[in-house]
Amino acid sequence: FSAAETMSRPDFSALGGTVSLTDTTLTGNGGNPNLRPIKAAVYDAALEYYYAPASIAAVSVFYQDLSSYVSFGVAPATYFSQFYNAFKTYQVSSPVNTSGEVKGVEVQVQQALPYNFGFQANVTYVDSHDADGNPLVGTSKWTANLVGYYEKDWLSARLAYTYRSHFFVGLDRSAAENQDNYGSLDGSLNININKNIALTLDALNITNNKLKYYALNKSQPRAVYDNGSQIFFGIRLRY
Repeated sequence: FSAAETMSRPDFSALGGTVSLTDTTLTGNGGNPNLRPIKAAVYDAALEYYYAPASIAAVSVFYQDLSSYVSFGVAPATYFSQFYNAFKTYQVSSPVNTSGEVKGVEVQVQQALPYNFGFQANVTYVDSHDADGNPLVGTSKWTANLVGYYEKDWLSARLAYTYRSHFFVGLDRSAAENQDNYGSLDGSLNININKNIALTLDALNITNNKLKYYALNKSQPRAVYDNGSQIFFGIRLRY
């Protein structure tokens, strides 16, 4: 069991006082130098069962009471427009302070298998929202990881699949932006030639999944990023 009071400062990008305006749509975005620190009361409880060597089954629950949180909002503000040569009211999106809560549960299993094989798996469910019922920035309802591994003195191999459900990114040009569900398959291989030299091979996004962003719903696409698969080879020296 644990309990804590935490505080962190907002990002410098959120605190910046500059504003970027679009005259044709009378919209804008910028920072908020008046943001208060992020404060939360955090409570955790976990039960772990080590039922075999290199094996564990665990469940944990958590709750965070966010008395001060940084979200995004849209507010009217008056600026002089050179386009209209007059003062105009812009709808400006910027970070704002609010309150909220985060609660959820995580289940984890790690199991060693015969012949130096094994697997790890965990899944987390999170229910979070701010004071107005809006989703919190960067918080997925579901996240999961599944890892298969092989471990020996001279060889280590891992294949991992990571998944997270869609989440709210923030406001872009005064409109909501969300990242769609995303999963990625990665792999790694380490070969110890001797006690001083090791070869490494890492493969990222093997299935070549794309990052997709949308506005309020998936019928309003905003962006698609095709980052491709990446392979890294290296030599590690130890003295």
